[in-house]
Amino acid sequence: NVDLGVLAAGSGAFIIGLTVAQALIALKKYAHVAISLLIGCLAFVGAVSALAAVSDAMLRASLAFFIGALVATLSMLVSIAKDIRGPLPDSALPLIDAVTQEPIEI
Repeated sequence: NVDLGVLAAGSGAFIIGLTVAQALIALKKYAHVAISLLIGCLAFVGAVSALAAVSDAMLRASLAFFIGALVATLSMLVSIAKDIRGPLPDSALPLIDAVTQEPIEI
């Protein structure tokens, strides 16, 4: 079913976005997360408006959810990519210490 596939893709984008949001929060980039989520919400509303011609409400909502989640995730990825390319901020040092001091269990 197309609706289920689009919802699954949207859920995947949303989960990746939440993971990237956690990384941004760990780097104390709270505003970047908030702005990215706001951009995603605006993309969702814009997609609902743009897809008004689609008669199937479930498909329209699924596509809008996918577009909103994808836009928010891409916005967060761009934000974190800019931070990764630059010098490491002092706010990341506690995160690095915590990660390197804990044993990795596989």
